Amino acid sequence: MKRPLSILSFAVVTAVVISVVLLSGASSPRIHAQVAGDRTAVQCGNGLLNGRYGYEIKGTLAGIGPVVLVGTINHQSFDGTYTGAMTASYNGQIVPFLPFSGVFNVNSDCTGTSAFTLPDGTKVTTRIVVVERGKEYFIINTDAGNVLSGVIKRID
Repeated sequence: MKRPLSILSFAVVTAVVISVVLLSGASSPRIHAQVAGDRTAVQCGNGLLNGRYGYEIKGTLAGIGPVVLVGTINHQSFDGTYTGAMTASYNGQIVPFLPFSGVFNVNSDCTGTSAFTLPDGTKVTTRIVVVERGKEYFIINTDAGNVLSGVIKRID
């Protein structure tokens, strides 16, 4: 009977010691990302998005159905604004030229928001993630009932 009790005691003491060490942070190693070669850490902000981009966005609009959008967008990073134009296919109906203008904000972690207004006054809101040092970004529509996402790439 002494043997099981001593094993149980050992297990309890070990669990308590491990808990105390973990809670104190004494044994928690600090991990820091390192970039190989001469690459430096990316400083995210509005300045990453600058110039002309091309895009394709696909999905579904509430009350309309399948949608495909292609076009160009021109970012002015100095003030967080952009203008653009798209050709749209709304459930198979083509709209050849649809201009828009909007604003964007890129956070220090390379995530951000964007909002634009179509000529008919429709406001569209999105979330973005900037990658490849601003050469492209991912976008998803955040308006209720819509399922739209795509990739926007810098035109070199």
